[in-house]
Amino acid sequence: MRITVLLTTLACVLGLSGTGRAAQIASPTIYGATSQKTAQCTIGNLGTTPVSVTVNIVDESGAVVSTDSHCGIVEPSFLCQVAAIGIPTGSAFACTAKTSGSTAKLRGSFSLISSAGLPLRSVELR
Repeated sequence: MRITVLLTTLACVLGLSGTGRAAQIASPTIYGATSQKTAQCTIGNLGTTPVSVTVNIVDESGAVVSTDSHCGIVEPSFLCQVAAIGIPTGSAFACTAKTSGSTAKLRGSFSLISSAGLPLRSVELR
């Protein structure tokens, strides 16, 4: 009995050892209005070292939306913005920001913007 428990525990530990240390902050899915035109995600680095960040805007089904830019490395005390222009008016969207390290010093917001350039709805990434 003890051998079975020991082997099961060992298998679980070894199975988890390959898991990366990636972390993510994300927004909830939001819908702006029928006048929504742009989805914009802003990520800020409050730390003292550069952070590599992959930012994606996703639609309500989880599919990644094509954007006009990407973040890559975000320097300390800098912001990075990623925008999807010409989004469908009848869909909800969200933003995800993934990093290989900690997200403790990352902050972010996600906004849907109208065709007039006015913010319709904004949420914080957590």
